[in-house]
Order: sequence, then structure tokens, then C-alpha cells
Amino acid sequence: MNELPFKLVGMTYDELLHEIENLDADPIPSDSESIVDVSEDEYEITERTNADLNIADTDSDSDDEPLAVLQVRLRVLSSTRDWSTSTSPKSPEDFVADSGITNIVKDLESPTPGKLFQLFFDDDLLDLTVFETNLYSQQTSIKPKTTNRTEIKTFLGINLLMGLKKSPNYRDYWSSSPEFRDSYISSLMPVK
Repeated sequence: MNELPFKLVGMTYDELLHEIENLDADPIPSDSESIVDVSEDEYEITERTNADLNIADTDSDSDDEPLAVLQVRLRVLSSTRDWSTSTSPKSPEDFVADSGITNIVKDLESPTPGKLFQLFFDDDLLDLTVFETNLYSQQTSIKPKTTNRTEIKTFLGINLLMGLKKSPNYRDYWSSSPEFRDSYISSLMPVK
């Protein structure tokens, strides 16, 4: 193809699409119409490879459509959106799910904050945290240290206590200065 059947310079986008849609060109032959001969051995190898790779012999219908048709379809889809510079907030949909205290909490015998916390951080989640922490330690440290469920519970408890008793720096809880040191937290776990 030495020359295009239409002129590109000076055309608008719509004119170009119109020319592409009305282009009278020979379609590209499918594989079965191809002039290349395939020997039976090559055909057998190809079939075996396709079966090994789980390649389907059928193509979807959209693969057979001309690109110009797909382009028009995309243009129609993009033009259906209503974009504007001013936005107005939409009111949220009504909440229809169950709300309030669940039966699990109601059935707890004398619920405490600790028992409620254990509903979220159950033993399965703690075991997963222990596993992932130990895995990270193995992958990143030359001398890996392992942890267990008790240490993770202690660490979580320390973090909850630190939220109640604020300090300018987390290291202050283990400080040698008595004004900053928290003897209870520092007795539970060393800083390193």
C-alpha cells in the first residue's frame, strides 16, 4: 500500500472517522484463508501446544468487528456521561442493614472492654499476627527473633495503655529519667 486512499492533512477527527468507516479495502484473510501452507507435522505440534497451554480455538465476536465500529461504540459510550464543572452532593442511601449491639455482645456474661476487644482480636488473628511477624523477622534479620501469642497480646496492651497515658515520645515510657518513665509499661516489655 503505497498511498492512502484519502488525505490526512487538514481533516477533522470526525472526517477521519467517516473516511475510515467508508474505506473500501480488502479484509484481512483469516487463518484458514491464508496462503501459507502448514504441514501436518506443524499442525500437530501447534494443536498439542495449544492444548498444553489451554488456548481456545474460538475467538469472541468483538474480535471480528472492524475497529471503526468499535471506535464509534466507544465514542457513544463516552458521550453518554454527563460531566459538569459544578457538582452537587448526593444524599446517602438509607442504611437498611441491622445496627446496634449484636447478639454475640448481648450474650457475653459480664462484658468487659477486654472481652469485647477479644471479639475482634481472636486467637486466629493473633496466630496469624505471630506467624507473619516471625516470617518477617526470618526474612529481614540476620539473627531473627521469634515471638508468640503472649508477647503480641502484651504489645497490643502496651499500645492501648500508651493511648490512655500520652507521652511526647514512645521511648519516654522506658526512659531512665523518672519524670518520663512509666514503671508499669517498662516492666512489661523491654524497648528493644
